[in-house]
Amino acid sequence: MPQQSATSMRDSLYLSEDPNETTFKYDQQLPKLPVPTIQQSVFKLLDSIKPIATDDKAYRETEQKALNFLQDPNVNELQELLKKRARNEKNWLEQWWLEFAYLRSRKPLIPYSNMAAPLPIMKYWPIVNRTDPDFERTRSQRAALSTYFQLCFWRMLRHEQMRPMIHKGVPWSMNQFRYLFNTVRRPGEPKDELVSWFKTINEGQPESVEVIVIYRGYIFAIKPITMIGNQQACILSAPQIERQLRHIEEYCRARPMGPGLGSLTTNERSVWKEARDELCRVSEGNKKLLHRIESALSVLVLDDSEPTGTDEIFKLSMCGRSTDRWADKSITSIAFKNGTFGANADHTPYDGFCTGIMTHYLMTSVEECDGRWSEAMGSSSNSSWASYSDPELLDFQLSPQTKNSIHESIQHFNGVCSTIDLIHRTFPHYGKAILKERRLHPEAFVQCAIHAAYYRQHKRMAPAYVTASTRRFYNGRTETCRSCYPEMKTFAEYLAGENFTDKPKMAYELLRKSVNRFQQIMDEASSGHGCDRHLMGLYLTAMLEEKKIPDLFEDELVLRTNNYILSTSCAGYWNVCGGVPPLVEDGYGCFYGIEDNAITFGCTAYKTCRDTNLGQFYNNLQQVLLDMQKILLEAKL
Repeated sequence: MPQQSATSMRDSLYLSEDPNETTFKYDQQLPKLPVPTIQQSVFKLLDSIKPIATDDKAYRETEQKALNFLQDPNVNELQELLKKRARNEKNWLEQWWLEFAYLRSRKPLIPYSNMAAPLPIMKYWPIVNRTDPDFERTRSQRAALSTYFQLCFWRMLRHEQMRPMIHKGVPWSMNQFRYLFNTVRRPGEPKDELVSWFKTINEGQPESVEVIVIYRGYIFAIKPITMIGNQQACILSAPQIERQLRHIEEYCRARPMGPGLGSLTTNERSVWKEARDELCRVSEGNKKLLHRIESALSVLVLDDSEPTGTDEIFKLSMCGRSTDRWADKSITSIAFKNGTFGANADHTPYDGFCTGIMTHYLMTSVEECDGRWSEAMGSSSNSSWASYSDPELLDFQLSPQTKNSIHESIQHFNGVCSTIDLIHRTFPHYGKAILKERRLHPEAFVQCAIHAAYYRQHKRMAPAYVTASTRRFYNGRTETCRSCYPEMKTFAEYLAGENFTDKPKMAYELLRKSVNRFQQIMDEASSGHGCDRHLMGLYLTAMLEEKKIPDLFEDELVLRTNNYILSTSCAGYWNVCGGVPPLVEDGYGCFYGIEDNAITFGCTAYKTCRDTNLGQFYNNLQQVLLDMQKILLEAKL
């Protein structure tokens, strides 16, 4: 691994000091995912229904269905079948979640499913103006250095040198990191297929050490890594990678726009499956080129847009030119013309913390070298052993049918993206430092603000999804923390009143009760005792075993509370923050990164819904956070 300094902050954060503490060391030892009791899940479900039920009669009817559900012998039979599955599998949910939450969906990956984010690196790599003498070179220089550090991250994973994550003494699953590189979601019918070629050094030679570069509708493969045997992966120096990127830029600028084959990957999955089959029918060469793209390490996009801030970077990362995307690949880095960066990542194989951690690794690397390559970095990583080769154009044979499909896919993508509204802003007034003093959990606090902002705008509570991690279990991913509960509603209603500052201690106590309840629900969800995945398991068991679907699953209030108007997640305790569109048309996506003295938000909504207004929602969110700060200060505790 390259050592940028004797006391590298990056290496102290990510490199394991003990050679026995390998990255995936604990994964096979982690406990099985538990199956909650029916009673636990039903009571949690009812608790999340209470705040949205405006009709007492309707709630009582739902409550009666829930009681019948508890006493139904058929439901008990489903529970026993689910428990049997859990005894036979280390994670009873893993394959179901992958299949039914992701692979069976026919919606386009971009923009609906893939995660998008700006790279908040402008402190070290500020926006370059066209008048700057280095304008034409800046993108390729920065993209080369960023790619170099990304490949260092890959090598760290391959050599299992990244320290395993241990939270409060409990090891967490690292399995999702296996899917960051050399991974693709291949279109299929009726479901897609997730394929990964990633291997650690103990598992064998890597399938591919190529990076796919897409620019102006052309697709290239570069080879920035030379393997010496199975053990040694030598990475080209950043200047050598820059030379490859400059070669691509010069080639593409001297020609008309390329065919834009990547647009096909942004269409509905069944449409892309048919188009991919057509590509393969045309020639064996096309099949081989597809395999090279799909098995490659990652994708780098060179984008000629010049975004002026994180708002624009966020939008372009989610809804940029479809001709310069390959939606199926697990990670795509986007380098814009003016030296800014974004990313787009397939959500299917892993959750946002993986890309967040890699982004933080890249940012720390850039910070420590002041954004510039030094020869010392190359010598410490054996760059001199890496063999340089010019980029290779991946030149597909396209039938008239494929060319027509590309045109239709471009039109479809542009139409879909025109419906999405995005905001990416940093709230600069305070962060988690002030909350530590009062022992208020930062994420719980932000959740209270989100719900209060929604209530002020819409005069009602909204069913809400918050990501809870179940990575303490074997191949664990997520559970839903339902943050719409009675204490949350009480606080949101109080904060919407005109005189909420008259009794700051009362406001503070309502806030504290809501925060404490959130922590309880989050802890239970992270411990495998949320209700969403369990109820999903019971439903799927009934469906797959051809049993009667219990009436509770068809109840109107149950369906409403499962319709997550607020889809939210904490990106971490840093300024790395991206997002996805809302889960429902009348919803908001609200994702956040919490620092000591700031909170960064990535918010989304659909323009097609008359009931939502993203600008108003974010303004309310800012004002609510200021009001909550006032409560903290005036309570004088």
